[in-house]
Order: sequence, then structure tokens, then C-alpha cells
Amino acid sequence: QRFHKIMPTPPPPDISVVIPVYNASATVERAVRSVLDQRGVNAEIITVDDGSTDNSASVLRTIAETDSRLRIISQPNGGPSKARRTGADAAAGEWLFFLDADDIMTDGSLPGMLAVAKSDTETDMVVSEFIYRHPDGREQPSLKAPETSLTGVDYIGKVFRMEGYWTLSVMLRKELMKSVATDSAGMHFGEDALWKIQLLAAARKVAPYPHPAFIYMQMPDSLSSPQTFTDEKFANFMRYTSWMETFIHHKNLQQPLAESLAFFRKYNAFQRLHWRRAEGLADALIQVRRDSS
Repeated sequence: QRFHKIMPTPPPPDISVVIPVYNASATVERAVRSVLDQRGVNAEIITVDDGSTDNSASVLRTIAETDSRLRIISQPNGGPSKARRTGADAAAGEWLFFLDADDIMTDGSLPGMLAVAKSDTETDMVVSEFIYRHPDGREQPSLKAPETSLTGVDYIGKVFRMEGYWTLSVMLRKELMKSVATDSAGMHFGEDALWKIQLLAAARKVAPYPHPAFIYMQMPDSLSSPQTFTDEKFANFMRYTSWMETFIHHKNLQQPLAESLAFFRKYNAFQRLHWRRAEGLADALIQVRRDSS
């Protein structure tokens, strides 16, 4: 009688890092290896090739041949929002981290954030500091992380007051993805914000990781630059800010967010001037006056 050795099933990963990839052959290997080099954490990487027309897929396949922690999903181009959704749906980890294909995880950041996440069973999201790196190599720090844990709604207030970020490069409980009912497919400005406000509204606690977790590569054609602010981007701006107002009303968050929302409206009114866009400006200024009365 022969006995067949039964191989043990490998444990599920602690965290799934999702990287949307679109024509990122010049940077995606660096991003992937910055995750593979993390020590003290069982992580998988899900790269979603979003219809790239360069050799991004070839770069990813070469890495995957030597490291099974990297998974590759290919799909027709649908934008970063759809790619993130595809990656999150395929994730096996309890926790997610969304990393852009041109950014870099810093040493020890994944196990560090995971330790923070697991220190309180009510924590649903961990936000970190990061480093801006400009095209000329100059670096500058981001805003500091909060000093203590906050409710998700309180953190929305911080972002409205420009004391936090809309970035989705955060660690979040995968279960929280069920709260994202409205996708931002087709948007190229503000799409992170639509997801982030839904995630935060559902988060019980947002915990701080007071260290730079990643390096954010600042592109020369920044979306906030007046020179690159197109009609399409402005239409997206109008769309996501209007949607947020409706969302806050639907969730009955007007009262706890009243002061922060007033600041956000004032900031957006002045942004229109910065972008040299007059559409809706009169109504925006009237609302600012109402908020101030």
C-alpha cells in the first residue's frame, strides 16, 4: 500500500497589495520589488494590467516566474478605479493596500502598519505619512499622521480641512470594500476621493502609522496645475464635489461635518479661481457666504 504525502495548504496572506498597471513598464518593477522586499509579513501582490500597450505585462511575467507571491490579472483598459476593484475582488488577504505603479514602499512599512491594524479589533483603516519625490529628485515630507485613532467620519473632517489626504494608499480591512457602492470609472480627477469618503464613512476607527510608508512620485503634469487643468478634469471636479454633498446628506453627516464642509467649499471656490474656471463660481461663492453667516 502506497501512502501519498499530503502537502499542507499554505496560509492565506496577511495582506494583499493591489497595484493597477497602465503603461508603467519604466516603474512597475521598482514598485513590485519594494513590496517583495518587505520582511516579517506574509503578503501577496496583485497587479492588474489595465490594457497596457507597452511591455508592462512582460516585465511582470518575468518577476512572477521567480516569485509566486506576484499574481497578474489582465483586463481591457477601464481606468484605475476598475483596476483596483478587480484586484480587491481577487485578494485573499484580510487587509488591502493600494499602491500606484510608480510609487515605492519604504522598508518595514507593511509589517509596521499591519501591527498597528491588529492592535485594536475596531481599526478598519491605517493611514500613514509618506514622502513626495519630485522629478528632479527633491524630497519633502507629507503632513503628519494623526496623533491618535479617529472615527472614520472625524477623518473625513480632517481631509476636508486639508489636514489629511484623499489618497487610497492606505491599509484597509478588505471587508470595508463592501461600502464602496459608487465606483468612479471613467474619472481621471477626484476618483480617489469618491472611494475614500465611502470607505471612511464606514470605518469604525482610523489608526495612524506615524512614519513614511511609501514614496509618492510627483509628476510634472500635476492635475492641480492650471496649465494642465482641462475641461474634462474640471467636469470631473464638478461631478465628484457635487456627489460628495449628496453623499453627506444621504448619510446624515451634515451636522458633524458642518465646519469642515464649509472649509472644503471655500477651498474649492478658490481652486476654481486658481484654475481660471468661472462655471458655477457665483453659486459657490454664495454658498461660502451662507456658511459664514
